Amino acid sequence: VYAFFKSGEDQMPQELLTEYSNVSQRFTYEIVDPDKKPGLAKKYDIRAYGTMVLDCEGKEERLEKSDEESLTNALIKVTREGEKTIYFSTGHGEKDIDNSERTGFASAKEAIAAENYRIEKILLAEKDSIPNDCSVLVLAGPRTDLFAKEQSMITAYLDRGGKVLFLLDPESGNSYVEFLKAWGYKIGHNIIIDASGIGQLFGAGPTIPVVSTYEKHAITQDFSVMSFFPEARSISRDDAAPSGITVTELAKTNSRSWGETDPLSSGKIGFDDGKDLKGPVPVLTVAEKSVTSAESRSNPYGLENGPVMARLAVFGDSDFSTNRSEERRVGKECRSRW
Repeated sequence: VYAFFKSGEDQMPQELLTEYSNVSQRFTYEIVDPDKKPGLAKKYDIRAYGTMVLDCEGKEERLEKSDEESLTNALIKVTREGEKTIYFSTGHGEKDIDNSERTGFASAKEAIAAENYRIEKILLAEKDSIPNDCSVLVLAGPRTDLFAKEQSMITAYLDRGGKVLFLLDPESGNSYVEFLKAWGYKIGHNIIIDASGIGQLFGAGPTIPVVSTYEKHAITQDFSVMSFFPEARSISRDDAAPSGITVTELAKTNSRSWGETDPLSSGKIGFDDGKDLKGPVPVLTVAEKSVTSAESRSNPYGLENGPVMARLAVFGDSDFSTNRSEERRVGKECRSRW
């Protein structure tokens, strides 16, 4: 572990790292002042004091927060056997992870790979089930409807404790609305309008809502920066969510925004009470279910016996993760986190 701290500000990381080294001789560390060892700081691309880099047999993990929980999680990542695989679906007009143009996902792919994950494409239509090594299945901006077979495959994967991420633009097909309803979602047929004017500070118009409010959750832990979601739709919790499923609206726009249901009806856009969705409008919602069936306990995903948490997260936008957003440095931290 290399801990890059300014001289005189390294007492706390020194104490923390000493505790870990006392537990195992395989754990070694060095406190580094990046100003005194610029070569090492450059090697690990250190841009701020307080950064730790864990290096283990070719695997690398970095963290900005020096506490026991963050360090332990990083240790797990660099010492675990094998690779975790993230699968991106294809065949329905999804964003391409190999596309380096402005609307592609090449930058997102690079960021995920930097977190020690393997990235693969998957055409669900030609499979009979989600691969055994799938850690997360991502459907990034699909434009055409899922087939019934594909829906069944995703459901079976979730029932085994799988993790799925949907990035649904307003033009995504209706099959996603129906599929997600079974998980307690209410997907809006709208486009979020932000009339607060905050986005103008960053050159963003009213169809690029700003989110600065996040609910407490493991996904949003320590995340406090503003994020932008171009031409997004609402992703809400259905009041009639099935029992046994916990649905949490994690990210919401401000109170001066709304979900516009008919943006092309006239030349003037405005909030219509009783028709449009009043803000704050949720743009990210997560559904979680404890899976305790015999299938989950003996599944091929390597999950432990006992309760397993299936997780389904849905964004009302996919553009925030494109290369274009990377160029504008919009949502960069959000991409690495999700």
